Amino acid sequence: MATSIRALRADDIGAVVEFSVRAWKPNFESFARVMGPEIYMLAVDPDHQNQGIGLDLVTFAVDRIAELGIPLVEIVTGGDPGHAPARYVYEKAGFTALPLVRYYKTLPGK
Repeated sequence: MATSIRALRADDIGAVVEFSVRAWKPNFESFARVMGPEIYMLAVDPDHQNQGIGLDLVTFAVDRIAELGIPLVEIVTGGDPGHAPARYVYEKAGFTALPLVRYYKTLPGK
């Protein structure tokens, strides 16, 4: 299957939001238990996962970043089981995982 990547159009937004919510449901639930509901993501419709689309999206983004002359790309993802497919894609795209500790704190009123 060939992947075609194009700019988001206004009439795409409903479908993208719908499949993104389905794709990220396990991650939303896992992360929301710790940090709350505000999450930013890249997603592939669960009905179309494991077909190379995630790798195509990452490669597309990395290529655009390289064209801008930026010498380093950082991708951050979770170490929990729900993020294992994302880690697989990033490693397949040539990213190297480095040990990292991040500290989070939910602030009052947030």
